[in-house]
Amino acid sequence: MKRFLIPFVAFFLLWIPCGIATADEPITVTVNGSRLLFDTDPVTESDRTLVPLRVIFESLGATVRWEDATQTAVAVKGDTEIQISVNNTEMLKNGEVVVLDVPARLIDNRTLVPVRAVSESLNAKVDWLEDARRVVITADDSGIVYPYTALRPSDQALLADMIPKLIQSYISDGLPALFDDLPVKETVGSGAESIAELPAKLWNNAVSQMILELQLASESYYSFDDALTLTDEEIQTAYRSIGAKYGYCAERILETFYRTNDIGTYDLWIHFLTGEPPYVTISERDGIVLINPHTDTTIR
Repeated sequence: MKRFLIPFVAFFLLWIPCGIATADEPITVTVNGSRLLFDTDPVTESDRTLVPLRVIFESLGATVRWEDATQTAVAVKGDTEIQISVNNTEMLKNGEVVVLDVPARLIDNRTLVPVRAVSESLNAKVDWLEDARRVVITADDSGIVYPYTALRPSDQALLADMIPKLIQSYISDGLPALFDDLPVKETVGSGAESIAELPAKLWNNAVSQMILELQLASESYYSFDDALTLTDEEIQTAYRSIGAKYGYCAERILETFYRTNDIGTYDLWIHFLTGEPPYVTISERDGIVLINPHTDTTIR
């Protein structure tokens, strides 16, 4: 079952962009006490809350496939099959029509579904906390086996808690190891775009490894069977997509840029969009790579 683990961690992972939420005060959603992570914030329509479809279905233990021709999501959990289509107020549960107050919507290239309707269709209990602007979902997940492409709600919460520590280890261990083997005089100070992309690749790799470790720590909740037929490259792509789905791809966490320095070459800067420190510089002096954090947010 784990034949792919060793080659997986040996490769750099490429950058997959992810959507950026813009709502000022987003609605939050919890499943069994764990907050769900979305790459697009929930929205309301006619007093109904809509959330990204894949995250909510997978958090409730359903597998999901998307039929692009009909813009229909098909979710399966045990002997229950749900079909829900964009802009259609009729949802099918095992072939029977369920009338929706609000249909699924396509927003910013994401399909959002009414959270109460889809959750209750999978026998979950849904409550709305008005003051907290929170949807509270209670579901029995004791027998759920999640696909490796998803995280159970409690592991989503663990991932969120671990991100600040990951940033620290990324700075103290990851970046020094990354630039240790590079021909630094020809790369770090050159201003080359290919070098500026390396911190993002390193970050995506670190997030993917963390997700895999979370899954393996609670292995009884995950199925890796589908991964056994994939190539190493396809597995890498899958784990990059998981990181993007939960909002932790490089585009959401950091940006890189160059600035000229006092010796006429370039220093590579990393700006962390979340966490501390906000800036790190990577520079070369006399054949040595220097990696320095900066806490002054006005330095740029």
